[in-house]
Amino acid sequence: MDAEVPTAEASTRDRLSAKSSRLLESLFRSSCCPWPDESTHSFVSSLAFVQVRAQEAAIVTTLRLALLSDLARVRAIELAACELFRMMPDVYERYTRNPTPEAVFSRGLANETLWVADVTSPSGADETAGFLLGAVVDGCFHIDELDVDPVFGQRGIGRTLVEYACSYARAQRYPACTLVTMTSVPWNAPFYAKLGFCELPWDALTPTLRVMREREIAQGHSEDRIVMRRVFDYSAQ
Repeated sequence: MDAEVPTAEASTRDRLSAKSSRLLESLFRSSCCPWPDESTHSFVSSLAFVQVRAQEAAIVTTLRLALLSDLARVRAIELAACELFRMMPDVYERYTRNPTPEAVFSRGLANETLWVADVTSPSGADETAGFLLGAVVDGCFHIDELDVDPVFGQRGIGRTLVEYACSYARAQRYPACTLVTMTSVPWNAPFYAKLGFCELPWDALTPTLRVMREREIAQGHSEDRIVMRRVFDYSAQ
């Protein structure tokens, strides 16, 4: 019998298996994702990129607008991030069976609201480690999706992507940044709460956010999903 050729999905999962297990254990031991205190973050004014030097990991992370050529890697990161939900079979199946549609990524490219995080190791090797996809929803900037390859987890990359998206939103004078997330895992709602996001009650949802939540309810997977919002204060400007 011919040897089975490993698929890209199988290769990704094999690569992640050991580190993902350790990462999940550490995440669930804590009340929220632990980030290195010694990391220093330097946000530049340009909306084209931002550099962050994570001293503990000895890497340099550069955020930039995604290109069409990045989409294959973005897809791979999305798949890799699903591994964090393996202990939640229903969630894992939902995410792996329903990846983000190509049209949504294409819209992010066209609107320049899809950013990727490239990491450079001391050896000079470069790899894209995460991405954030945003859109405008009811006059606010909305984070549609944030994923970081677990291989590069706990280095502040996700936090940096969120802060950069919020910096972009402020520069565009949006009143707030919104998102929909889960409450049952520490790297979702508790993580965003540490970044200044607060739960938005049902009666405060804008029309499109309400439709998004109603769709989730109709699909039967909304028991621990909430809308969160971070409001920007322009009074001092």
